[in-house]
Amino acid sequence: MSAPMQTPALCALAGLLAMATTNAAQTLEGPMRIAKDLQSVRIGEYDYPLDWAEGQKLDEVTRELQSGLTFNKLTTRVTDCDAGLSMPTSTTSNYAGKIYGGVCTLTTEGVTQRALICHDDMVGDVAVEGARDAVGTMLERRRLIELTVRRCLGT
Repeated sequence: MSAPMQTPALCALAGLLAMATTNAAQTLEGPMRIAKDLQSVRIGEYDYPLDWAEGQKLDEVTRELQSGLTFNKLTTRVTDCDAGLSMPTSTTSNYAGKIYGGVCTLTTEGVTQRALICHDDMVGDVAVEGARDAVGTMLERRRLIELTVRRCLGT
């Protein structure tokens, strides 16, 4: 039996899913507590509110995630987000940026994959991880929070 054919699109999508942010060494270390209702996350002594998006807000999150990929010169398209969130990059600054996260379909050269994706709008960093949980579950949303905080906050 022959091995599956590797197309450039599959290789590009696999590379995107394996991509770490450019500053992966600076990822958040230490304890993180996610509220049971998934409405906030405590990091150290600070509570960060999570704003879950629906309707037009979900469209805005999708656009922000796409802008992160475009900023990083990636041709992957973000579509069909099932869940989306935003959170401030700081709880103590009047100039805080936002971090966006989503459970979305990513398409590269016609190949699609469901993935968790986050984007820091101040720094431009993006992180992507393959989605592995059932659509719309609390576990999937929890993993999205973990990715967003650990890979996009503070990089």
